[in-house]
Amino acid sequence: MCAKRRGPLKRFETHYPLSRTGRAACVATLALFAWIGLGPVVVAFAQSFWTDGGLSLSAYTSVLGEARQWGLLLRSLSIALGAAAWATVLGAPMGFALERSAPPGKPWLWCVVSIPFLMPTPISAMAWIDLLGANGWAARLFAPAGALAADRWLTIYSALGCVWVYGLAGYPIVAVTTCAALRQIDPRVEEAGRVAASPARVFLNVTAPLIAPVALTGSLLVFVITLIDFPTASLLQVNVYPVEIHRLFSVGAGLGAVTAQATPLVLVGGGAYFLWNRCWAGRNGWSRGDGCPTRAVQTRRARWRRWFGGAVCWGGALLVAGAPLSVLFVRSLSFGSWRSALQSSWNEIGVSLIVSTAAASSLTAMAFAMALVARRIPWTGLFFGATVIAFLVSGPVIGVGMIALYNNPLLGGVYDGIGIMILAIMARYLLIAWKPVWAMISALAPALDESAAACGAGPLRRILGITLPLALPGLLTVWGLCFVLAMRELSAVILVYPPGAAPLSVRLFSLMHYGPSRDVAALSVAMTAIILVSAAMAAAGVVWLRRRWGAWNEPTGPISRIDKDKP
Repeated sequence: MCAKRRGPLKRFETHYPLSRTGRAACVATLALFAWIGLGPVVVAFAQSFWTDGGLSLSAYTSVLGEARQWGLLLRSLSIALGAAAWATVLGAPMGFALERSAPPGKPWLWCVVSIPFLMPTPISAMAWIDLLGANGWAARLFAPAGALAADRWLTIYSALGCVWVYGLAGYPIVAVTTCAALRQIDPRVEEAGRVAASPARVFLNVTAPLIAPVALTGSLLVFVITLIDFPTASLLQVNVYPVEIHRLFSVGAGLGAVTAQATPLVLVGGGAYFLWNRCWAGRNGWSRGDGCPTRAVQTRRARWRRWFGGAVCWGGALLVAGAPLSVLFVRSLSFGSWRSALQSSWNEIGVSLIVSTAAASSLTAMAFAMALVARRIPWTGLFFGATVIAFLVSGPVIGVGMIALYNNPLLGGVYDGIGIMILAIMARYLLIAWKPVWAMISALAPALDESAAACGAGPLRRILGITLPLALPGLLTVWGLCFVLAMRELSAVILVYPPGAAPLSVRLFSLMHYGPSRDVAALSVAMTAIILVSAAMAAAGVVWLRRRWGAWNEPTGPISRIDKDKP
């Protein structure tokens, strides 16, 4: 066995030490992560403490000393908590029913359930305004014009309207996490409970506590996304804390003031993440411990109950996904509106496709490189965990940080082109790409890599021949998720897009403030269709790769195909 060497990168090496090329690749990955993931945030916070040529806390004292800011923060917290609770109420039963009742057409039902998440929330908000607004469809059908606007609690332009829109957009996240938790419960645990207790008591005392950590992970993600988002609240005319941050930049406030304004969001989101990690993430009793998800426990149910549960799931999913899409499609039913909308926005559509494809590919590749480095050098995982800070700061802070970092003669070529938008999207969503890729890479069996190394395979050959094929389905899933997030991104790119290269999300958001119209509805349907088709193509690719290579979390992976061919 090789003796351990000295040095920061050699101290944690395994049985097969890194070569010079490997160490150079690790250093390059760390430097690239520090520049892209942490650079804008570090610059923004550094300038918030540097005022009038010296260190000062004046930017923070002006924010923390104003009672109005605390009121806005409290309103944002209440909306985020309400949206997380609403998403959990809808998503947890949906995930449980999809996994345990096996409704008819389950794969297609999952596609319908995912539509509210794939649909950008500003588009959903505009559709619900057209449906539930004072002069919307519901008002014309069930009440006189303007009757619903008499009570401010019933109008869509309120905090409850924000909770409604954000909760419906986030319930697929909770459904997915609930389904993932149910798949990894050891069947023997529930079977032992059914010997002496009723199914209801087993669910309350055994199943619910086991799935709660993972299900609450989805709720936490909905909470954080709602807390830091401003476009939807701006459309619904609800003044929340992220809207105030964007307003400060619009009126010409400095980078220090904008960053200081966003600091409470970072503290609240970081505190929620810390509490979850402290109280729930350490509880791994719900997992079998071998990294292999198990099939759900299929209880014997009457046929009518299975079809009844399927009808309820299909009805709820179609209502939530179909209502806003139907409203937008009906309003856009005009050939002239489609022609004018597409002709005027053809350049924005092309820019969005190019930027989203490049950002998703760069995020996936960088997350894969970071996972490989963290697997070989454990302490770098803590360093990569700093991506949560860039995710928690609002989009305007990332935008102004990018402006301060890249607006100079040396990097003027990046700042004046679409590359600045790609880097801004990478800085915002590196956490979303890094976490699942790291989970996939860490779940792979180390024996495969060690066996290839013992036979003389080099690091690059092991990565391309073993690690990459096993992780390819998961990487394609992460790519599809990053593509969707890049197409939807608005809060950061609205500050950094170059003249003549505005993405579709920026143009659509600027048109939405004039109210629902045929052109806005046509562009909304077009953008939603692009996202849904891209997600469907990515899902089809994942299915094909899993059938060809086997699931990424199977320890034997494609080697199992050789064993099956043996007589």
